[in-house]
Amino acid sequence: MGGDAVAGVTCYCPATLENLQPENGGWRIDLNDGVALHARLVVGADGANSQVRQMAGIGIHGWSYAQSCLLISVTCEHPAGDATWQHFTPQGPRAFLPLYGNRASLVWYDAPARVRQLQAMPMAQLEKEIASHFPARLGRFKAHVAGGFPLVRRHASRYVLPGLALVGDAAHTINPLAGQGVNLGYRDIDALINVLVSARGAAEDWASERVLQRYHRQRRKDNMLMQGGMDLFYFAFSNQLAPLRFARNLGLIAAEHSGVLKRQLLRYALGL
Repeated sequence: MGGDAVAGVTCYCPATLENLQPENGGWRIDLNDGVALHARLVVGADGANSQVRQMAGIGIHGWSYAQSCLLISVTCEHPAGDATWQHFTPQGPRAFLPLYGNRASLVWYDAPARVRQLQAMPMAQLEKEIASHFPARLGRFKAHVAGGFPLVRRHASRYVLPGLALVGDAAHTINPLAGQGVNLGYRDIDALINVLVSARGAAEDWASERVLQRYHRQRRKDNMLMQGGMDLFYFAFSNQLAPLRFARNLGLIAAEHSGVLKRQLLRYALGL
């Protein structure tokens, strides 16, 4: 297999990572097709079960939310629009995520056993379950495919090593309740690029751990803050105690009518 060069980027596809080890001030990357590469900097952006993170020996800590999530791809009777909505229930939220045209994704949070049951259903039966458990605003739809996964919070013990950096889900996963995982990943990448560009402009060893630690310090605190905020949000909405439910609803009403606070929260969530 050869690489296809596009605008200065060489793609090796299909190929998977076979081995990763330090070599001559950088990293040796062995692919499953026999290709061996050497890089001064490896960026692990390969998801929650990152092979780069595992092969580099970077540990993680976290826990399970004791809930699973079912994603269902659907075609709606009418255009899906550009607004996302969530409907909260004692078992977990039901969410609608518009894609393009009439296509959308439905998100069903529930107990792991219930999600496994739903995932095993024929599409026609699953459609009936969706129609009876999602709000009427969903309207008529056709389900195409569904897949479930457990909700797990993870955080890498460190984001960097000499010549190596983790970004996005490879470094941290977050409860998907408010869809902030992708925004955190974008902010990681933006911070890493800024650190590397600044270091190169100052003629520093841009792949050194000393330089990469700047990225780690910039992003770790922000990611932990967002993880904690989403955990608080999750536990507040998964608890049906009357006093907590009253306080939760009161807080939402206050936030909705607080223009400045609402705008600030939105700006933070969007990374602006």
